[in-house]
Amino acid sequence: MLQDYWRNLRRFSPNAWFFLSASALAGFGIGLFSPFFNLYLLRLGFLEDTVGQVTSVTTVGLGLFSHRRSAAIDKGWFSWYDIITLFIEGSK
Repeated sequence: MLQDYWRNLRRFSPNAWFFLSASALAGFGIGLFSPFFNLYLLRLGFLEDTVGQVTSVTTVGLGLFSHRRSAAIDKGWFSWYDIITLFIEGSK
């Protein structure tokens, strides 16, 4: 079963590999950022429940915004330049 998995994984196109690599790096970056941001908020004097609310609102907001952005992209309201600009500006 594991051999079949690796065999199928090798058949991915270069674009699929690029997407999977970028997703893995983004997940790794968020995984590093989140605990440090939480510790930073605690160091500023916020209580744990406030830190949890900030984290929850950020996650829910990102999910809602991503859903709306994907609907707009499907309708052709954004060009690739707009998408890349939104990605770069959002990562700052």
